[in-house]
Amino acid sequence: MLDRQITLDIARLLNEVVVSGDRIGSALADAPSDEVNKECGAYLQEIDFWRRASSLRSARFESLWPDAPVEDEDWIEAELAPRYWQRPS
Repeated sequence: MLDRQITLDIARLLNEVVVSGDRIGSALADAPSDEVNKECGAYLQEIDFWRRASSLRSARFESLWPDAPVEDEDWIEAELAPRYWQRPS
C-alpha cells in the first residue's frame, strides 16, 4: 500500500503538471510549437519536476515492490509496461 502522503504528493504533482500544461497550451494556442515547448520546459524546471518525480518514483517502487532488489528491475519494468521516450534514429 502506498503511504497517504506519497499518494497525495503524486496526485499533487500530476495535477500541477496536467492543469498547467493545459493552461500553457491554451495561452499559447497560436504560438509556434517551439515557443510552447520552451514554456513547458521552463515550467517543469520552475517546479523542480524532475527531482520531485524521481523522488516519488523511488517511493512508489519501494511501496509496490518492497522486497525487490534494486538491481533486479527488469520484471518491474515489464509489469509497468512503460513507453519511454527514445531519440529517433
